Amino acid sequence: MSEELPTVAHVAMPLALAHPLIYEVPAALRDELRIGHRVRVPLRGKQAHGFVVALARESPDAKMKLRPISALDPPEAVLEPPLLQLLRWLSHYYVAPLGMAIEAAVPRSIARPPREKATELAGEAAQREPPDAGAEAALQAEADAGAHATDAPPPLVLNPHQQAALERIGQALDASQPQTLLLQGVTGSGKTEVYLRAAELAVARGSGVLFLVPEIALGTQIVRRVRRRFGPRIAEYHSQMRPAARRRAWWDARRGAVDVVVGARSAVFAPVHDLGLVIVDEEHEPSYKQGETPRYHARDTALVRARLAGAVAVLGSATPSLESRTNAERGKYQRLLLPERIDARPTPRVTLVDLRYRRPEDEEQPISKTGPDARSAASGAARAAIPDVRDRDAPADPASDAQELAIVDGGEKSPEEPLSEHLLGRLRATIADGDQAILFLNRRGFATHVQCRDCGHIFECPRCSVVLTFHRSQRLLRCHYCNHQMRDVEACPQCGSLRFTFGGTGTQKVEASLTQHLPQARVLRMDLDSTRKRGETGRMIAAFEQGEVDVLLGTQMVAKGFDFPRVTLVGVINADREMGLPDFRSQERAFQLLTQVAGRAGRGAKCGEVIFQTYMPDHHVIVAAGRQDYEAFYQREVAERSALGYPPLRRMANLLFDGPDESAVVARAEQAHLRLQRRLGIELLGPAPMPLSRLKNQFRWHLTMLCNRPSLLGEALHAELAREVRPAGRRAVRVQVDVDPASML
Repeated sequence: MSEELPTVAHVAMPLALAHPLIYEVPAALRDELRIGHRVRVPLRGKQAHGFVVALARESPDAKMKLRPISALDPPEAVLEPPLLQLLRWLSHYYVAPLGMAIEAAVPRSIARPPREKATELAGEAAQREPPDAGAEAALQAEADAGAHATDAPPPLVLNPHQQAALERIGQALDASQPQTLLLQGVTGSGKTEVYLRAAELAVARGSGVLFLVPEIALGTQIVRRVRRRFGPRIAEYHSQMRPAARRRAWWDARRGAVDVVVGARSAVFAPVHDLGLVIVDEEHEPSYKQGETPRYHARDTALVRARLAGAVAVLGSATPSLESRTNAERGKYQRLLLPERIDARPTPRVTLVDLRYRRPEDEEQPISKTGPDARSAASGAARAAIPDVRDRDAPADPASDAQELAIVDGGEKSPEEPLSEHLLGRLRATIADGDQAILFLNRRGFATHVQCRDCGHIFECPRCSVVLTFHRSQRLLRCHYCNHQMRDVEACPQCGSLRFTFGGTGTQKVEASLTQHLPQARVLRMDLDSTRKRGETGRMIAAFEQGEVDVLLGTQMVAKGFDFPRVTLVGVINADREMGLPDFRSQERAFQLLTQVAGRAGRGAKCGEVIFQTYMPDHHVIVAAGRQDYEAFYQREVAERSALGYPPLRRMANLLFDGPDESAVVARAEQAHLRLQRRLGIELLGPAPMPLSRLKNQFRWHLTMLCNRPSLLGEALHAELAREVRPAGRRAVRVQVDVDPASML
């Protein structure tokens, strides 16, 4: 029997290697070693970790001298066959080394299973070591409010649309074969309740459930709702957990000690036992796309995982991605509709504040010959295009096809003032009524740029092709890409002037304006700068839920699927910002963000109100988002994409080239272009500099590929990457692949 045992192991390393490395299996390990084991091996004079992905009885090259595996770490195999199969697919589809795919899937702290019994761990994990102090604060806040996490509230009564969707999901679960369902429901339509009921059906059938959310912050609310339904048999899983807590959650899922795993992007790899249902909430969110190799999309990876497991996948969104919506039209997904809010609540009333009106004395030299008269005419045209609904007390009709919009002048505010008089007035009224408001601006910092008023010099990052953002609270200029900082800048480095203009608006400037105009308001700013401390996001959410805050101001963190019943007003400081980005998805992103953040209003007993401040009140994206009219937006956007041959009509991949020597980067990109242009069926765009053409002293170019057949695209990418010889030295050009890119920046 001994001669049948493997003597050679193929070990995938977390390095940019085209193939696994081959090691000898020592005699002492031959009885124990299995595919999926993590092992410690010698590499370049040191010990490193890798994963066994294949075993053989002999080396492919008899003359090759193999070094032996040092040890199993941990003794138990980590990767089960279904997960390894998924990672092989991911490696091939996203053109990434298998070892790097495995590294993205398995926590580094996996070393050894916890010694305690799995059932004990599942019941005591939250009490012994909460994965996030903010989550613990949120749970305590809920208990203080009287909604104890251990006492489930009375079951909600589903409306007919929810019941129909749940019945269809139940039928899919009964069929015991992979299916994908797209649950498209307006904001506040009760999608989460459908998810939870579907999870109950799956667990009752003895299946495990994987529940993905786009943001860790959003997971805090979801985890509490799931815990109320399933008690201790759930696990939270995301990359920001403490290593010990993440390791415990991994092994609990692996051993079947939990029924439901809830987490962000990386949770797609959690080893859920007997997986039967996969839920992807807010499936349109770009945060599901990994930003570095392997650049996988968690939504699409979840669909493949469900298919391999024979499970049902449910994708949910009020604003489905164009890809998912098109797949539903093509019959790949079945679409389930929730067309109205729960309890027949009306959709929020929307007002557009036209910021184009300015007093002549407030205006500087115009960029074009368009003057105040032309702007006034344009503003009049906008009013003609959009109904001017002035009766703010009239109830909205939840059954109407399109929500009517009101439009008002921005008033005589200074261009430096981020809040219009109309928005300030509605904020005062909201606070006076004892309600809450959310203000959204997807730009942190105080001023987006600082310019000398005498010579015009703008402070730029020396390492990146971006201007520096001014952070007033720290009195510094900072690059949001490489974190380069300039402190205590008092004089212009070009002319010595002491006069500066602080242009553009970030969340800190809005916060300062709120403090000035609404000194009595309790304002909380939630952005990347204010939530760096572990658990801070959860604490902020808990404070807002408890009513300790009047106005929650934030970036896209506040635009996700939160449910705050006391919020009656949502204000968008600059509704146009996302559309100005040089990305073919910018209009889709803008529509989704605006629609989602507007959906935070009016989720309780009172009707909601939404205010968009905009310079483009007649733009079709602004109008469609204001009317919550997804179908109008989808039909127009997909027609424009089809005319250009962009996704979802065709598949796209981006070859990314970067390095410190721009001429070398350009040369490498042009070489790839020469080879790829010989391939039939693939259209090439570029090579060209990326919109962010330099980051961290690396020049960035890209070559975009479009193709009707994913297989042709994959063949071309693998062939091109196979030519890549990893160059040595600091002046090397790095080549990366981004399949189905979510961003072109």
